[in-house]
Amino acid sequence: MSTPISQETTLPAIKKNLAIYKVACTIADKKKPSNELQEDDIDADTFQQIMLYCMGPLLQQLNKAFDIDPETQATESIPLVRTHTSWSSYKKVIKHYVFSTVHFLEQLEGLGNDMTSFILSKWYNFVPFVVSLDFSLQKKLIKILLDFLFCNHEQSQQHAFLLLHRIGRMNKAALEPILKSSFASITNIFTSPNVNRFLLNSLILLYSIDPKESYRALFIILRDLSKTLKDSISNTDKSKDAIAILYSWKHINRHRTIASILIETEFTSLKPLLYPFIEMATGAASFASGSQQWPIRLLYSSMVIDVAEKYHLTTQIARLLIEILENADFYLPPTSHELPKNFSIIHTTHLSRKDTHNSSILLAVLDEVVSQLQHLLATQSTSPAFPETALPIVMRLKKILKQHRKASDPKSFRFEGSVRRSIQSLMAVIVLNGRFITKRRFAESVDVVDETAYEAFTKKYSDKSLPIHQQPPLLRLWQQKKEEIARQSEKQSELEKKREQALVFLQKDEDETQKKDTRREKKEKGTLTVQMNQRKTSSTKKEEETVLDEDDSDSDDMAVQPLDLPLLDEDLLMKSDSESEPEEREDEDDDEESEAPITKQKRTHSSKTARPQKGKDKKSKQKGGKHPKGKGGKNKSQKERKSFQKRR
Repeated sequence: MSTPISQETTLPAIKKNLAIYKVACTIADKKKPSNELQEDDIDADTFQQIMLYCMGPLLQQLNKAFDIDPETQATESIPLVRTHTSWSSYKKVIKHYVFSTVHFLEQLEGLGNDMTSFILSKWYNFVPFVVSLDFSLQKKLIKILLDFLFCNHEQSQQHAFLLLHRIGRMNKAALEPILKSSFASITNIFTSPNVNRFLLNSLILLYSIDPKESYRALFIILRDLSKTLKDSISNTDKSKDAIAILYSWKHINRHRTIASILIETEFTSLKPLLYPFIEMATGAASFASGSQQWPIRLLYSSMVIDVAEKYHLTTQIARLLIEILENADFYLPPTSHELPKNFSIIHTTHLSRKDTHNSSILLAVLDEVVSQLQHLLATQSTSPAFPETALPIVMRLKKILKQHRKASDPKSFRFEGSVRRSIQSLMAVIVLNGRFITKRRFAESVDVVDETAYEAFTKKYSDKSLPIHQQPPLLRLWQQKKEEIARQSEKQSELEKKREQALVFLQKDEDETQKKDTRREKKEKGTLTVQMNQRKTSSTKKEEETVLDEDDSDSDDMAVQPLDLPLLDEDLLMKSDSESEPEEREDEDDDEESEAPITKQKRTHSSKTARPQKGKDKKSKQKGGKHPKGKGGKNKSQKERKSFQKRR
């Protein structure tokens, strides 16, 4: 069905076009019966025209009717459309248009393509009209946009996020369901150590819209996470399930997302949430006791250190890191020395008993512990109380080094030279940093009790624009290490790119070789078929020739052969009629006897060749004058005649 689309700006023309648009939006509806589809179906040209009209000229007409300039929409200072004078006349039209579009997007079921990205991009300027409608319809649209966030089409993902972000900015009532549903749906996908950066950054931007709403949403999320920690600590029936949840990547990544939100948003209203988050993370790290749970402890401790670095906080996480170095497994002889392929202590949650006796894995654990200690002390290196807080750490590190030197078993695992040197250098830098802080503190006469002086001192020496000699040594050392880590990550990314390119090149070569092989096989099959056909034709020709030869031979055999009949005597033919009846009977008997060899001769001649046997005839004549193929002859006829005359 092809119906013309009117370009008029009147309400009846718009309503008529929206009726066609409704049919176009329900064309792929699975619930629609087949009879209705046959009656109201439209062709492809009409579908394209109505889509372009509703995403272009119709939106321009609505903006003119409500005095909205699309160029000024980026400022977000547009009042609600509901307060305009023309709202009462256009309300039904807008509702009808939004309902049809939402229904069309719902049919796609989160499948991203060029059409969905086109619709979502055009709807960015239509958000003021959507926000003015009922909240139930907005909830439905939010759910559909969240589905498009997880599609494989990048443009559809970006436009869906922009729509969600704008709806949350323009309608504060819709921001709360957006934050809750987006956090739940996005973190449910994070079931591996590698997190999707686009989804994580989009979640951070959504939580940076309004501090009050983000505080409420994060408070509810932290309360739910604390229940799992409480159930894991308590010895109840729920503890096993809670421990499994606590050690899962989904739970760990939820803590990671909260830490990244707290670090990136920089809202002062979120500072009250720092204490419960740090306590929960340290509790989960302390619960992961034992050598097999080292990776989980290191994961939770890294979150705490990142948050403490951002807000210049002092934590007790160093105690848990030093407990790893004091573990008894470091004093046992190692059973293996090979590092498994693609092993990373940060990307694992559990170590087997065999892995805890592997020297290479133990060295990886030591390197991670030393780097986290360095990072933690670098975050506290600018505080006036650093000498007092760092002294217990130095004492415990010295004790650990002495214990490993005096190990009773000479075959036991000891800290290698690189690890020992890194610990010793860390201890020396801690001492230098303590001296630096004490000098500056006495020079500026800073009182540790005074909060304003304390914060001013930390901000002054944590500034990266200061010259190197005025920065604390630990901070300088950590910055250098950060640069090295960044270089290593760049090198790894380059190597991964090269590997991907090499894999693509190898795949192309494999495809080309497969194509060549298929071509060769086709050629070989073609040659084989030609040879087989030639053989078949040659064999058929030979068979035909043999058949023709056999036919010729059969025709020769079936030809009438001359019979060698016995020679009759002339005297018998010249008999007179005056002979008696008994003589005739005797002649008849003689004729019957002569006919018998003739029939036998016919049977024998059908199987033999048609050549006359001259040699046998000569021999038979020589022996007695008898014919070879008959008993009667001249001698016999003469004897019978003589005997007949005697009897007479």
